Amino acid sequence: MGLLEKINSLQAKKSVGLLARAEQMGRKTVPFSVWADRFALKHAAIFSPYNNFFYISESLDIDARTIALSVSTKDFWDGSLDFSKQEFQVYSKKEGNLGRFYQFFREDSRHDIEDLYFLPFTFNSQKCILMLVKKQDENFILPQCDSSFISSLSLISTSEKELTIEDIVRDISRYIQGAQANFFIFSYRLSLDVLFSGIDITHPDIKELVISSMSKVIFERLSQLFPVPHCVVKGVNSEIKILYFTHDDVDEQFLLGHIKNTFEDYLGKECASSLLLLNAGTSTSEKSAQTFLLKG
Repeated sequence: MGLLEKINSLQAKKSVGLLARAEQMGRKTVPFSVWADRFALKHAAIFSPYNNFFYISESLDIDARTIALSVSTKDFWDGSLDFSKQEFQVYSKKEGNLGRFYQFFREDSRHDIEDLYFLPFTFNSQKCILMLVKKQDENFILPQCDSSFISSLSLISTSEKELTIEDIVRDISRYIQGAQANFFIFSYRLSLDVLFSGIDITHPDIKELVISSMSKVIFERLSQLFPVPHCVVKGVNSEIKILYFTHDDVDEQFLLGHIKNTFEDYLGKECASSLLLLNAGTSTSEKSAQTFLLKG
């Protein structure tokens, strides 16, 4: 079993337990991916409002270009959905009424879409929209839209889980013994520049929200690639710090190639090719490792 298979297996085992504990504790929130996993959803997103616009704020297996193209007006959604109905509203290829939503998807992915399900709901006193995507040749079971399902939407966390300083210090002291700490800075700024080069989002605040939505997915994916004992910490300007423990020297080109392959489906091949992995040094010192992660 390879690295990614092991990670996915662990994530699958943890997700149901995380959500169950969250429900038992009342308001304890969980990431959108964990919430979606409970209902066996494969492609899902939440459209959140900002002024007179909507954009995708949370997503599962929705590519970055779709998130960038998701910026839409309140008038569009008022004309597309009945917000007074708290039930799934369906648009399908069979009925020939998907066309108005194709603007959100890459041209090469539109033919795979069979049905789109939209559920208006209220989150933090704001009107939001849950979107589920059914693609061709995929098993899909539409969740029952009952009070339990509606209630579970309030358990979705709107921010990614990050390591605390205490977590970082504890983990470094535990794993650095007899190992080499490799310091890397992962940058996806150039990839975003390529992505947005053909997409015009005129409102700067909306663009930042869209980038934040993408960054959550990128951070989560990178965290899965570098699980404990390694760790990742958000940096600045679309950068993420990686602490990678090894007993041998790292083949940086191989590592970067693996990362690019992992992100190709999300960013697209051209954007993924612009990802950068910068070597920031190595150390066997616990203090040096902490300094790298904790300082700007």
